[in-house]
Amino acid sequence: MPKLTVRGEPGRISGALLDPDGRPVPGAEVLLKAEGGSASILSVRRLAGVVPEAAATALFALRINTECNCSGPADLTLAEMRYRDGVQSHAASFPAPSGRMLNQTPAGLRLMATGSDRLALNTKEFTVSPGARFTAEIPLGITTASAGSGYIALIFLNRQGREMRRERLAFSPGEMLLGKAVTDRSGRFQLQPDARPAIQEQAVRAEFPGNASLRGASAALR
Repeated sequence: MPKLTVRGEPGRISGALLDPDGRPVPGAEVLLKAEGGSASILSVRRLAGVVPEAAATALFALRINTECNCSGPADLTLAEMRYRDGVQSHAASFPAPSGRMLNQTPAGLRLMATGSDRLALNTKEFTVSPGARFTAEIPLGITTASAGSGYIALIFLNRQGREMRRERLAFSPGEMLLGKAVTDRSGRFQLQPDARPAIQEQAVRAEFPGNASLRGASAALR
């Protein structure tokens, strides 16, 4: 297995890739990712499937410490969500709840709740195409401590407005691609990420996906 190393330096990330015999691997692509939980760094989460045959509309739902086997504090940022199927395309956002600790940031709506708070928010309903394949994109930034406190769901409704199915996206930390680097003749690489706050707030992981002659490898910078 190849050996990948990574280290942090002021303003940049660097490392090296060696083959199993310790020789440098030139021209290899290395991905640098920030992983862990941060409410200020959004990653796009996705839901996908088939719209129920009897569905007429759908909505996005946000649940914290309610309608679930979940409990705990929540600190998250949500941006505009998007839904697409064979015919329909919609953008949706949650209304800002009253009496909560909220901030409207450039990234989106920042929401913080304690472990005793219960919160249920819905977007407006939008039309869907029965039987079509759908995708939903949810830009979400969330802290590690928020895992298990709730979820975001896509809820399909019939013509009478009754819930038919609920596709859930549980709160969990995500990751952000900081950039890609290519190893030089000595097997070394370096990157000056644009998203420098991510390096300070999250763990950084380097990944070599592998190629025709070498297996993949990864290394963490913490």
